Amino acid sequence: YFLDSSYKATFGIPHYAVDIPVLQRTEVRAPEDGIVYRTKDNGIGYSYIILAHRNGFMTVYGHIYEIEVREGETVHQGDVIGLSGGMPGTKGAGFMTTGPHLHFEILKNGNHVDPLEHLPLIQLPFDSLPDKYQEKLKGKKVKVQQSSAKPLTEEDLEKLVESEGKYGYDEKLDIDVSEFIEFEESSEEFLTP
Repeated sequence: YFLDSSYKATFGIPHYAVDIPVLQRTEVRAPEDGIVYRTKDNGIGYSYIILAHRNGFMTVYGHIYEIEVREGETVHQGDVIGLSGGMPGTKGAGFMTTGPHLHFEILKNGNHVDPLEHLPLIQLPFDSLPDKYQEKLKGKKVKVQQSSAKPLTEEDLEKLVESEGKYGYDEKLDIDVSEFIEFEESSEEFLTP
């Protein structure tokens, strides 16, 4: 989770994102219309995509196995921008990963914000949520949508480990906030469930 103390204890740096466990090579889709601000393919090192959106928002997608967009390209909500990675030793994973997942960050006017303040919490297992998010969900009546993603099996992990390369290196994410793309003001809402 965002600024999770166990992450800092393990890796020695703060975690300004949420890590979403998904199968290796899962489609990553744009959460909102925007422009591809930056892409970085670091081979087996840490690869990422950054999108710029309206109202000063930017989103960052890390441990990307395959980048499907180019810098400066316009994307629309739901467009596939890449394929997820994160399996140690595979393309795009870098060395600071323990398994397949998507590293997802949101910035507002150059400052990191908690992605779970903008994403629908109902799609996450209730018992796995930190207390502050459980409190938000208590008493709410919501429509639940079934996920079509298959759970990751041990057999999937074994196949990926056998078929992929060795550990890579991590490159520091170099976002220059002075270059953020400005959009016309429209709605205050950012990501829609």
